[in-house]
Amino acid sequence: MKMNLFLCLALLPLVGAAKETPASSVWYERIYRTPRETPGLTNLSPIQAIDDAAWIWIDAPEAHATPLFVRFRLPFQSDGTAFDLDVSADERFALTIDGQLVSRGPHRGLVDHWNYQSYRVSTAKGPHVIEATVSRLGSFRPSAQVSWWQGGFILKASGRYDALLTTGKANWKASVIRGTKCVRSDENRTGGLVGWPFEVAGTSWLHETPAAEAFVPVRTVRGRVETQIYGGRLPGWMLFPATLPDQLEKSVAPGSMKSGAQDLRDRLNALLAGGALVVLPPGTDETVLWDLSDYFCAYPELAVSGGQGSVIDWHWAESLYDGDGRKNRRDTCEGLRFQDGMGDRFRADGRANAVFTVPWWRCGRWCRLRFKVGDKPLTLTRLALAETR
Repeated sequence: MKMNLFLCLALLPLVGAAKETPASSVWYERIYRTPRETPGLTNLSPIQAIDDAAWIWIDAPEAHATPLFVRFRLPFQSDGTAFDLDVSADERFALTIDGQLVSRGPHRGLVDHWNYQSYRVSTAKGPHVIEATVSRLGSFRPSAQVSWWQGGFILKASGRYDALLTTGKANWKASVIRGTKCVRSDENRTGGLVGWPFEVAGTSWLHETPAAEAFVPVRTVRGRVETQIYGGRLPGWMLFPATLPDQLEKSVAPGSMKSGAQDLRDRLNALLAGGALVVLPPGTDETVLWDLSDYFCAYPELAVSGGQGSVIDWHWAESLYDGDGRKNRRDTCEGLRFQDGMGDRFRADGRANAVFTVPWWRCGRWCRLRFKVGDKPLTLTRLALAETR
């Protein structure tokens, strides 16, 4: 019953619309390919546009290691016309153009029915950079997430952008992201359904910027259909267009702080409301409980500056416990304690505008935040959730 609940939460969609951030040079909308009901002529002839692309992966000694986070990057020149793209990866990807998040995926599926998503994109005339950050958690992945033994990324672009962007044709390069790690902790694991705890140093996997020299050539791990030997069913991903809308991607700052030092609670509540930044002095060691006011499925979002050596622990729970170890009403913390929450650890290294998040969504109504500040003051500039539902 619990697994069915989490799977439903993971797949629950909202209809996506065309999106453009203020002053952005990138516009995009979700489009839908004709559904495939059968494998068709797989490995015999191309039957969909993405069959003309190749699966690629980083050509590095740790290519098969897990957990592994890989950033794929490709600069390109736009003439201002719109183009369509199809995209997928194993296990998960976040696709950005000029740093703007376009898509997370792929939608849940099986290796023999692996989903890809499609978008219509328009960019301003001039230079741009398209990136995909792919995560492979291996044995750390939630049990609902399937994977083939081989990591991979695939993208197909239409028209003149085919030669510029399509994997297997364009000059993609990749770099390993090293600041995010998985921490195996049985006491913090909630049924294997929502992911292992992560420890993030410096800034998150999605926001870390490797040096230019860290990017290396990629290699093809499965070629285009017309270059393969005909007649056989090759192992690995069989691609089908995703038929459901994308999950929600909405930044929210709900609820309020309910326990902890009153002054810190007041300042954090003001930060949630878009108010002044919160500066924590050296040596601070404070814990607060954040009542989200409802049950949320979301990625944590925390932005800080300075505070080298500081540690922020962020844990989640659906309700608090009474003295007998029983869950109580979700809407109160009076006389109750926080217990056994799924959690992540963020380590500040002193840089400005460090952004922390994790590669897998979390869920609950209550968050426990503990701030342990090092020898330098830590400035909190943002505290929010990226709600997915």
